Amino acid sequence: MAGYASAFWAPPGNQGPAGGAGPVLQQTPAGIEIKGRGRFRTPEAFEAMLDGLQTMLTTLLERNGRSGSDAACPVIQELDVSQNRLTLEQFETLFVSMGVAGAKVIRYRMFGCPTLDDQVLQSLANFLAGQVTADTAPWELHLSDCAITTDGFLALMDAIETSDLYPRPSPQNPAKGIPLYLRLENNYIAEDAIQQKVDAGLIQTFTKQMGPQMSFPGGPKVNLLARGVLSSAWDMSSRAAKIDVPRYCESTSCGIHSY
Repeated sequence: MAGYASAFWAPPGNQGPAGGAGPVLQQTPAGIEIKGRGRFRTPEAFEAMLDGLQTMLTTLLERNGRSGSDAACPVIQELDVSQNRLTLEQFETLFVSMGVAGAKVIRYRMFGCPTLDDQVLQSLANFLAGQVTADTAPWELHLSDCAITTDGFLALMDAIETSDLYPRPSPQNPAKGIPLYLRLENNYIAEDAIQQKVDAGLIQTFTKQMGPQMSFPGGPKVNLLARGVLSSAWDMSSRAAKIDVPRYCESTSCGIHSY
């Protein structure tokens, strides 16, 4: 691959009904998009995507250097690896690659991954705590329908709480802040653990009807999607009582997510 020939490149073996037709890696005016939902059925398919992504990121960094804009980080508008059975090592490689490139990932879509467990959440927490800056912090984390328990949730919350990544400054109103958009429905997290973070002011909940809420400097750092009518408690359809891992869904027809 040379230059931007990789921008519309689909790794072999990555076509399938879950991910749909079309290239996995795309370059758009807003940034790179990784459309890997349900498409990494073999280690080779994932490695091919990662190789192509690294080529694209290297090209962007070199172009920024030649133009004198070294401070401009590569932007990944959409990183969708949802509904895949990625290993811990593959998740860690993905996070490390983003850190090494100094890439700004706007939206991580990692829902419906039965292998995304507490170990992966700890790796993600370490990534946020050690390799992410205010300029490269993700705006959204979609982690529904995975195998996350209370331990993984607390590790992620600790990384967010002890950092200055959120709330992000609002370009329109300096007095306001924008929390991290987080989805965690249908995991194995004790409801009282989440409620404690709500009571402590780290999390504020919202529904799809009301939309994500703004914060303020020093205010809530996380916008957590809840279902139903909000009250003093919240409803996120937690599966904390279960101990089995989620059923893997290879297509969107199972209704895991419609977005």
